[in-house]
Amino acid sequence: MIRNVLVYLIIIFPLAACAQDELTQEMNLQKLIDLNAVAMGGKERLENIRSVETRITLTENGTAMGGHYRANRDGQMRVDIYIDG
Repeated sequence: MIRNVLVYLIIIFPLAACAQDELTQEMNLQKLIDLNAVAMGGKERLENIRSVETRITLTENGTAMGGHYRANRDGQMRVDIYIDG
């Protein structure tokens, strides 16, 4: 009887630990999303944004690349990539 209980405990504890770890990861992801929303001005402000536009520059091995990203709530997106101007 005690042997059976020990076998069950050996099986159940790792499963419970895995389930808890997955739940913790989900909670951490949600917390990260919430903190990012707060840093960007709050969820309501983010929901009112209709379009975004950003420019980036990447340099690798002496070659410079630029990018221009645009997207809107209508599902339209455009990315332009420029190398050396």
